[in-house]
Amino acid sequence: MRCILLNPGPVSLSDAVRRAAFNTDLGHHEPEFLELLSRVRAALIAAYELDGDEWVAVTMGGSGQTALEASIASLLPRDGRLLAVANGSDGEQIGRIAGIHGMDRTDLTHDWMDAVDYRRVEEALAEGGYTHVAAVHHETTTGRLNDAARLADLCERYGVQLLLDAAASFGAEEIPFASTALAACSATADACLHGIPGLCFVVARRSALAAAVSPPRSLGLHLPGWLEFPGQPDSPLVPPANGLMALNTALAELDRHGGWQGRRAWYAELAWQVEQAHHPPHECSISMP
Repeated sequence: MRCILLNPGPVSLSDAVRRAAFNTDLGHHEPEFLELLSRVRAALIAAYELDGDEWVAVTMGGSGQTALEASIASLLPRDGRLLAVANGSDGEQIGRIAGIHGMDRTDLTHDWMDAVDYRRVEEALAEGGYTHVAAVHHETTTGRLNDAARLADLCERYGVQLLLDAAASFGAEEIPFASTALAACSATADACLHGIPGLCFVVARRSALAAAVSPPRSLGLHLPGWLEFPGQPDSPLVPPANGLMALNTALAELDRHGGWQGRRAWYAELAWQVEQAHHPPHECSISMP
């Protein structure tokens, strides 16, 4: 009997993705690997129809939290100040990351069952002094989808950059890439993209990467390093080749299924089916279009 995962994060794999991950061995110094890496990076950008001259996808080994920490550690300047917005366990990781790195930050916390209070966010930004806001898009602690577009609008208004944790939303939800405030979003190959765990990425503005902190706060979490070094003979960073092979196939499946809009519609249908299973039709509170 096949195992079906019903947890946030790692998901059940399609047969094609499972075969792609383990049907061959591939070294990260081989030309075939570099071609694969280029395809995956391009497909991640294409998933949201982004301009490759403006945006780039940086892949690395690790979980979604790894990508989030890399985003914060790489893009917050040493004289920067971070507003860490949290309404769940995922969001609270932002403050912990900033604290470990000794960053100047304010934690704007909420009860886990509450929506983000955007009035409080605006009041904090109006006080001035912040360079960045970091927040979670889909807070899996409670299943709440925070309003990323509203956060981006506030960041635009007050001239700060937004670092968005999209680990549980990239590939299935709308992300405000059109906002000039969005500097980067971090995500993972599993979750909504249906790849295998162990591979994560950050989709960042090239201008934000060009202004990355120097010298780096970390070797293994410095985004420009992951962008430049993989495949180089002297690179200390070893990319997860099997994860990239799986993600390459998973992204092709996403495209065939109608992109992030199609995946979102499929998730909505599954949610409706679960609701139907728990309530007889005459009691169902969800109406489908």
